[in-house]
Amino acid sequence: MNPKIWKQSIGKNSCPKWPCPICQIGTLSLVKDSLIYRETIESKRKGRLSDDLFDHCDTTTYAFTAWAECKQSKCKQLFSISGKGDLKPVQDYEGGIEFEKYFFPLVCFPMPDMINFPAKCPQKVEEELRAAFAVFWLDHNACANKIRVALENLMDHIGVHAPNLHQRLEIFAKENLTMTDKLMALKWLGNSGTHGEKVTKDDLLSALEIFEHVLIELIDKRSDSINEKTQKLTEKYGCR
Repeated sequence: MNPKIWKQSIGKNSCPKWPCPICQIGTLSLVKDSLIYRETIESKRKGRLSDDLFDHCDTTTYAFTAWAECKQSKCKQLFSISGKGDLKPVQDYEGGIEFEKYFFPLVCFPMPDMINFPAKCPQKVEEELRAAFAVFWLDHNACANKIRVALENLMDHIGVHAPNLHQRLEIFAKENLTMTDKLMALKWLGNSGTHGEKVTKDDLLSALEIFEHVLIELIDKRSDSINEKTQKLTEKYGCR
């Protein structure tokens, strides 16, 4: 997972290199001249009330739509993107101030995969995480809640059952203590989202990184594979 690309803005002629979920090889590129934006009515109204450029910059908002395309020649899947934009002051080469437009996505369809899924990832876990991806920009609390549901589904897959998620994680801790703190962190975030507490974009990105790591360890069992290979090399070449 590359957290940085999910915080980047869209330019008039470029978009972040999000991974294509269809071919799982290519990355997205903005279709030339496809970005269309309009200033919102509320923004225009506030702009008429102020003659100060910096005040106008703070209150200016746009709505935009754009198209992106997978750059893989055998795929070329199209993606519809919409969201909001604003103005930000930037310093030019001569030390003056210019105002540039920045556009931030709220919805992308199809939504790119934000993490790498193991080949044997449980379907219900994958479905809930993809539902979390779909609202990542639009509703942080809903995204956190979907991550929690995905965690519940992961416990179902592993076969850990109890009246509530906290108890399930305590049972799981008896088998895998080192992984439980990561799962508990996901649970706490999910609880906060469910109860309407403030959840930030950075919090969600951290949670998705943790979930990706958890899936790699619990589903792919990558550490077990590496440990086995380490032992074989040690037995073959050690103590010489």
